[in-house]
Amino acid sequence: MVSLADPPDNIATGMAVGVFLGVFPTFYLGLALALAGSRVFKYPMIASIAGTAIATPLTGPVIIVASAALGSLITGIDWQLIAGQIDQGQIWAAAQATALTYLAGNITLCFLSTLPAYFITKQAVIEYRRKQGVVA
Repeated sequence: MVSLADPPDNIATGMAVGVFLGVFPTFYLGLALALAGSRVFKYPMIASIAGTAIATPLTGPVIIVASAALGSLITGIDWQLIAGQIDQGQIWAAAQATALTYLAGNITLCFLSTLPAYFITKQAVIEYRRKQGVVA
């Protein structure tokens, strides 16, 4: 990926978009969205595909738990409260609290992973080109 001919900003943008789509719950549509986005927004397809690879069967549970925990901290909604609502048959209230909590945490996690992905990728491309004697 660092050897792509695109400008470092474009490569980093593709990677960052891919990471965002890999962390965000796109329900297996992240790859398709990354491909479509690369066509529309003109960032390198290979970079966005590489970024979506952050979501794997191994990282998926970590992303889910981190999103829920972070969301609980952000919203102040206790997971035991949600479990109690489910036990009491208040499924709709529990679903709303769960969705709000999870999305608050997940969107925060998306940005917390996307920003470093952008800057690390950009710096890696610049450094690779510098070592190759190519002007970034």
